[in-house]
Amino acid sequence: MYSPLKSDLRRRERGLTLIEILITVAIIGLIMGLSVGFFRDSSEDALERVSNQLAGTIKYVFNESAVKNRYYRLVIDLSNPSFSVEASAEPFKVAATDEGVAAPPEGGTLPEAPPPSPEGEAATQPAPGGGTFSGAVSYLLKPIQLPESLRIKDVYVAHADKKIEEGKTAIYFFPDGWVEKAVINLSDEKGEVFYSLETQPISGRVKIRNEYYDYKPEKEEE
Repeated sequence: MYSPLKSDLRRRERGLTLIEILITVAIIGLIMGLSVGFFRDSSEDALERVSNQLAGTIKYVFNESAVKNRYYRLVIDLSNPSFSVEASAEPFKVAATDEGVAAPPEGGTLPEAPPPSPEGEAATQPAPGGGTFSGAVSYLLKPIQLPESLRIKDVYVAHADKKIEEGKTAIYFFPDGWVEKAVINLSDEKGEVFYSLETQPISGRVKIRNEYYDYKPEKEEE
């Protein structure tokens, strides 16, 4: 038997169910939006934290090199994103070709590194050579392994005179108070958020930017 009251009740139930679904969808959308913002903020926080840790390590090694009269290098592994410090008590020398790209001569002794220019850069682009390096034994110089969500996008080092995008490279420190010019670009896993670190050869300080820094050495020469 048809009942208008029951029919109206069913319509109300369907209406309420539809409203509930819309509200549920809206809540899910809000949660997803908040989650995306949370992960983005987390990546940026991780990049900032690693950048500050790395900058502190570079400044510490710069000072240690002068105080202990030892040669250091910061080894950068782009394939397995990590940083480690190695030291050498032996004299470490550099040489440069006419083109400014490092290349040790065939036999003989490598010339000493050229003194820094007034602008804070080396007179030529030096190349590392000689010296026996081993892991630096210090609690403060433990290897830095990047979180899985971070990457080393690329690295510019003066002795290579180009960007390194894979494999390993190193930044060299000298006991006379000099560190190679270098730029390290870090990013999140998706390559959407960047932080960059730029070494200052004379002071050992590190300039941090919360963006990708496409360093062009020829601009400083002009």
